Amino acid sequence: MFDPQLLSQLFIFAVLVAMMSEFIRGKLRYDIVSLLALLAIIFAGLLAPEEAFVSFGHPAIIIVASMFIISQGLVLSGVIDIIGRKFISIGHHPIIQLFLLIVVVAFVSAFVNNIGALALFLPIAIHVAKDNDISPSKFLIPLAFASHLGGFLTLIGTPRNIIVSSFRADESGFEHFGMFDFALVGLPLAIVGIIFLAFISWRLLPNRRCGSPDKCDLFEVRNYTTEIKATEDSELIGTYIKDIPEQTGLAFAIRGIQRGESHLHQFSGFEVLQEGDVLIVSAEPEVLTELIESAKFETPQSKAKEAGVTPDEEQGDVEAVVTPRSVLVGRSWGSIPLRLRYGVNLLAVARQGARLSVPLEEITFRQSDILLFQGRKESINDSLSALGCYPLADRGLSFGRSRHVIISLSIFVVAIALATMSLVPVHIAFLAAALAMILTNIMSTRQAYESIEWPVLILLGSMLAFSEAFESSGSAGVISDFLITASDTTTPLVLLGIVLVATVIVSDFINSTTAAVLMAPIAIIVATGIGASIDPFLMAVAIGSAAAFLTPVGHESNTLVLGPGGYKFIDYVKVGLPMDIIIVVASLILLPIFWPL
Repeated sequence: MFDPQLLSQLFIFAVLVAMMSEFIRGKLRYDIVSLLALLAIIFAGLLAPEEAFVSFGHPAIIIVASMFIISQGLVLSGVIDIIGRKFISIGHHPIIQLFLLIVVVAFVSAFVNNIGALALFLPIAIHVAKDNDISPSKFLIPLAFASHLGGFLTLIGTPRNIIVSSFRADESGFEHFGMFDFALVGLPLAIVGIIFLAFISWRLLPNRRCGSPDKCDLFEVRNYTTEIKATEDSELIGTYIKDIPEQTGLAFAIRGIQRGESHLHQFSGFEVLQEGDVLIVSAEPEVLTELIESAKFETPQSKAKEAGVTPDEEQGDVEAVVTPRSVLVGRSWGSIPLRLRYGVNLLAVARQGARLSVPLEEITFRQSDILLFQGRKESINDSLSALGCYPLADRGLSFGRSRHVIISLSIFVVAIALATMSLVPVHIAFLAAALAMILTNIMSTRQAYESIEWPVLILLGSMLAFSEAFESSGSAGVISDFLITASDTTTPLVLLGIVLVATVIVSDFINSTTAAVLMAPIAIIVATGIGASIDPFLMAVAIGSAAAFLTPVGHESNTLVLGPGGYKFIDYVKVGLPMDIIIVVASLILLPIFWPL
């Protein structure tokens, strides 16, 4: 007879491997994958149905949701803009400006959602790079990695810290980690990381440039794909398709033709251009503009009426990046509900390393795609927010009303003080602060709900439930027993290093939140098994899960700059590998000092 516990453990490991494989493959979104894993262990009888969703009411869920609201409140009130722009204006040399940008992003990320902090300063970094005739590709990975460093500093710097703190309280009976306990090791790590990112990392990155700064678009590393329609006034009607670039004297590629209801992916160069033909072309923005004007083509702006943009309104064009959590990911423009598209018109799409040959309405968007929108100047940013896209042009100062700045900052400081002095539980303090942001009109109820990244909460709740089954089945014990056995021939410091490196590796290739949830119980069992304190091991998990520097998929911040920077996988390795080595080595020196084994 098979041992039932062994079968349970084998099933848990099989689900875990399948889940991690899908995280890496990325075909399904991570919250869907985590829910499927949760359902699998429920159907297998490894988790009682009545217990499966208890974790969705866990204090960690309340803290994370509240912080999303508070972060957005601070942004909307103008607090972050004031801090960032005033601080950055101090420097004039590009390297000093990069240093200041990195410092500000790291500091802001200690209190605000990491990807939100990065998105806020991304346009400023681009502006600084262009002003100094430097390719933005030199600045964007350092800025993305800086947003990780804030997670080393405070309890609320990242959901991973909240998870680790919850395991400390739930599994060991100790109190939660304090608000600034993470800074004991995290502050020296952040300082070392900032020095490396500001003064060394940019030297390792490619300097992608074009001939003249005046001819460069915002990111010189890619072409846009768009549609142009041949009108009756076009001088090129009757011309062979293959001869159109030569006749115009412009450098562009024709990827496809749409004629009536037919779409020709593969077409003969000897096809003759007819009135009403829609050409799918790829070129730099300046070339597209000249082509439309000189050859009298019609642009997708003809669809502006459907988008609610009328010619007599003051319009503006905005480049925006598709974020990992955008409603556009995995969908085409034509499938997006009109209520979300209303007020913006999609003009063009750019995708790093890809040739797009289908009509704009049919392109399936991916995270980090760059989109060119047209819309009403006064409302286009709201439309982009609803779509989950971040604008990539400097939006100018947005200080908000001074009253809101003072109120929002006061709310936040009071919440931090209440939590730090343990006057009220952390989740109660931050829930109260989130509600205060709404009640004081810093943000509307709709804005509050939209600011919450629901996929993160679903992932966190599902993985906390999965972690319970992972522990109760003895699966976590199998891994920890192996490590404890190895401790007979090694030292606790080496085991600490193994836990840290394992967490870093898992974080680099799957969701870092998942890495924290899986590694925290293993770290506790290993520490308990060798008679060591659990604190340095849990801190190692917190640090390792925030140190996802090696790949573009390890952290949302890494993914956000992939398209705008025109990066390749190897670019992340060039900067991320030294960064990981620095963090691991420094952590193993600092952890035993501040958190004795």
